[in-house]
Amino acid sequence: MAVPERRVAHLVEFSDLLADGVGFVRRRVLAGVLFEVFELSIYVAGAIQTTPVAAGMLVVLYSLYGRMPKSPEGGGGS
Repeated sequence: MAVPERRVAHLVEFSDLLADGVGFVRRRVLAGVLFEVFELSIYVAGAIQTTPVAAGMLVVLYSLYGRMPKSPEGGGGS
């Protein structure tokens, strides 16, 4: 008896949930909704989820390094 693909995906995600905790839940909500509600494959759902994650990383990088402080005028080095 073959195990349906959806069932296998749920078992894999559940084992990752136990291993990673709450952080896993927050990262996997969008992929889970796309997988369950819109019935996309888990791979397509993960690829779509990558876009907001990458945008969030860019926001963090910009907030850390994007606005470099300007040196005070006339504060020359000596």
